[in-house]
Amino acid sequence: MLGFGLWVICFYTYLSYLPATYTYDGMVFASKIESAHVPLRYIFPPHHLLYNFLGRCLYFWGRENGASWDGLVALQFFDILTGVLGVILTFHLLVRKTNDRLVSFLSAAGLSFTFSYWYFSTSPGVRIFATVTPLFVWYLLTYLERETPPVFGLVLGFAHALAVLGHQTNLLLTPAFIGGICLSDKKTLEKLKTLGYYLFALTTGALGPYLFVGRYVWQKETYEKWLWWFFAYLHVKQWGGNFQPAGFEAGKAAMVQAFLSRSHPDETLAASLTFGSVKMLFQCTVLVLLGLFLLRIKWLWKEHPRSCFVGLFWLLAFVPFFVWWEPWNIEFWVASTVPCWILMSIVVADISDRWKNPILRFANRSLVLGLWGSLIVLLFMFNFQNPVKKNAVIHSPKEILEALDWKARVDDLVILTGINTVPFYIDRYQKRDYLSLDLFFKKYEKPEGDKTEIKRKKDLVPPKPDPWADLSQIFTKVWRRHRKVWVLTEAADENESWNLKFENLLNIPRGQTSSFFHQYQLHPIAYHHQVFFYEVVKPVPTSTPVAEITPGSVPTSFIGKKEKKKGKSP
Repeated sequence: MLGFGLWVICFYTYLSYLPATYTYDGMVFASKIESAHVPLRYIFPPHHLLYNFLGRCLYFWGRENGASWDGLVALQFFDILTGVLGVILTFHLLVRKTNDRLVSFLSAAGLSFTFSYWYFSTSPGVRIFATVTPLFVWYLLTYLERETPPVFGLVLGFAHALAVLGHQTNLLLTPAFIGGICLSDKKTLEKLKTLGYYLFALTTGALGPYLFVGRYVWQKETYEKWLWWFFAYLHVKQWGGNFQPAGFEAGKAAMVQAFLSRSHPDETLAASLTFGSVKMLFQCTVLVLLGLFLLRIKWLWKEHPRSCFVGLFWLLAFVPFFVWWEPWNIEFWVASTVPCWILMSIVVADISDRWKNPILRFANRSLVLGLWGSLIVLLFMFNFQNPVKKNAVIHSPKEILEALDWKARVDDLVILTGINTVPFYIDRYQKRDYLSLDLFFKKYEKPEGDKTEIKRKKDLVPPKPDPWADLSQIFTKVWRRHRKVWVLTEAADENESWNLKFENLLNIPRGQTSSFFHQYQLHPIAYHHQVFFYEVVKPVPTSTPVAEITPGSVPTSFIGKKEKKKGKSP
């Protein structure tokens, strides 16, 4: 009954409490799975081969059976089911390891109300699928305590292969699961056979699909090209290599936020508590449980060797890697919350059953369960926010779109950086024209190919293109149609974080983008006492005639309602 009640609570809470905004990757995935003629390589990105494919299957299956959902809703439903499954797996895993259903229930509920797990279970994105699939492998490891034949290693291996197809980083958990197999109570020969079956199934189950997709979908015909494609995201320098003090500080802050939302106290049910006070309470709880774990490590290791080994090596595999790789991004820390809750639950179950005297045991257990339950309730109350106000973990464009809808006409031109979620929201909800500076400047990159190909394109590519001059001509063309030009603060303000990221991404000199827009008169537009964009005021005509624009002289393929930009998904 506790497991069924947990399923009902989580499913109802997740389904009725959806976020108002989504991550960049979630918007990209949704746009890909709902497109009827999207190239297959967008369905099978190398870093998470399976998620988009499963989402696309669910989307079209729903459409064929009467569902009127779009890609966002289909992926949200898929992630809700996956997140609830992860909570139930955690509950049953803990019941098997601790034989304490109340502690297991509270700990599984704590995982479900953890901010990052909660958010990514209700928002499109690969992270919850990449978290639950290795948890499923951990759950299957508990069957090794029973009379299972060595061939059961095939089940473990294919389950881990599924996790690797869910996200490449799950391959880092191989040592943890190998240790879990080796620490079973079976005879040495049986353990070696199980381990051999596991490694065979993992290798064939993961490598086979990657070889097939790399060769026949991505057309990687040589081993070198396939290997480069397989490790494609390790070649992006902006995301890796953060073993500096700043990287460690960002990792600590993101790990805390993985458990606790950085919401304003007035937006939570625990309005009297600040983020700092709740953070301190949880840190003290973790430190106390860590101290008890170290004090009881010999006994706990004897009673729960596989769980302790898998949990510790899961953290040892993921924590250093994600400090090195985008430590500020909490979506990479959600997977580390699972072993934290399982290990803490093992310690809580241990200290709640410390006395043989019935009276002392009842008093001790009541106190421990009361404190542990109170902590879970506090976690829920602090992370619960008004659904309308619940923001994504990154850029939220809701108010920007509301301001544009209030002030700008549909056929006006909106200028934006194009490196965040704003274009996807405009495409999905407003269908207005806009100009993405990111795609605009990429039109002026040096063409790739051999010298013969470049010579053939000589007449099509200006010898010395000037994107800034062409951008000014686009403004003039819009003003001649008696329409207005609007530029978001993210592109016009020099100190805006998105402006800095845009110039760094495209190697534009610092401040050049802002200087270009400020050569015009910019009229700030305030919406609810906040400025989201400016009107680029048409210059006063001078005696010098404006040069006519010849047809085809201005690139316009970066303007449009159906513009889609390939997103970043580690």
